[in-house]
Amino acid sequence: MASIDIRDISVGYENEMVLENISLNVKDGESLAIVGPSSCGKTTLMRAICGFNKITQGEIYVGDKLVSSAKKRISIAPEKRNIGVVFQDYAVWPHMTVLENVAYPLKKKNLSKVEAKERALKAIEQVKMKEYADRLPAQLSGGQQQRVALARALVSSEDLIILDEPITNLDATLREEMSYEIQQIQRELGVTIIYITHDLETAMTIADRMAIMNNKGNIEQLGTPEEIWTNPINQYVYKFLGVSNFIPVIHEKNTVRIEEFNISTAIENHILEEEKKYMMASRPIDIELNLADKNDQGFVAKMNRVTYLGDQFDYFLELGSYEIRVHQDSYMAFQKGVPEEGKYYELSFKHPRFYAMGKEDIKLERQVN
Repeated sequence: MASIDIRDISVGYENEMVLENISLNVKDGESLAIVGPSSCGKTTLMRAICGFNKITQGEIYVGDKLVSSAKKRISIAPEKRNIGVVFQDYAVWPHMTVLENVAYPLKKKNLSKVEAKERALKAIEQVKMKEYADRLPAQLSGGQQQRVALARALVSSEDLIILDEPITNLDATLREEMSYEIQQIQRELGVTIIYITHDLETAMTIADRMAIMNNKGNIEQLGTPEEIWTNPINQYVYKFLGVSNFIPVIHEKNTVRIEEFNISTAIENHILEEEKKYMMASRPIDIELNLADKNDQGFVAKMNRVTYLGDQFDYFLELGSYEIRVHQDSYMAFQKGVPEEGKYYELSFKHPRFYAMGKEDIKLERQVN
């Protein structure tokens, strides 16, 4: 196993800096997911760790070994860093059998044919592909090819594996299956895993900890999936975690008020400053609806759209000039009565979070035209 210590690194292409002053520690034997939107620098960070990209500042350690240092002009070749890599496109050799693909890195290390075959078969068995050892990639499904790539990474390194969006191209069922397989292999072998992805659901399945990156290449929050989900550090992380509502409010004596419409609702168990502006954040599943008259007090909104999605209903409501998204369990909706378009409903927020208004507030994108 191996730890990773990234110390204040920067990486750039020509005159453009992609990563600046990034520091991150990956513990020995843990599974860390680096999660962020497309083009945020996730893959650049992976390539810097592997040695495919040179850093312009800082240092990278794999275990106790310094593998990259801009100041000391150290850049250990990728093949000497003892890192197994699984790419998004699998990169399996089409003319080689499963066994030959997996054994290839061992051949490059000049292991004997007997030892290379033994280790390759063991890795193939670990990913449940033993019966396909003599098949060519063209005879395999996408999920099976992904398992081959994972087995090849396992023989490349028993210490550290980096996976760069490896299951993005699979269908939902296969993604779920492969997420579980990767999690199980990591737990059984104790290998350190860095998982690069924009898929939050997969990251939360696989990871012991997650690093959330923004579109400028900075790490916004680092913590366990539970910590990040229950306590998003700012509006960016809250929004990144899924569909969300943001409403600008003013706090006044245990109530929050939408200033422009002069409507308010009571809140409890929140320590907020008086007369201060906040952005109130709420997830669609955390909003309850109760039939109301448009003249009632509180956050009363008009139902504009009702969509049945099988396991849940998806609602869009008009609250002043803001469009509010609400999700409701289908069983509960049928029990209480499915809301109707055109009618008015009072919104009750079960677990709102409040973020102080500032220069970098999230732009309100869901406004009624």
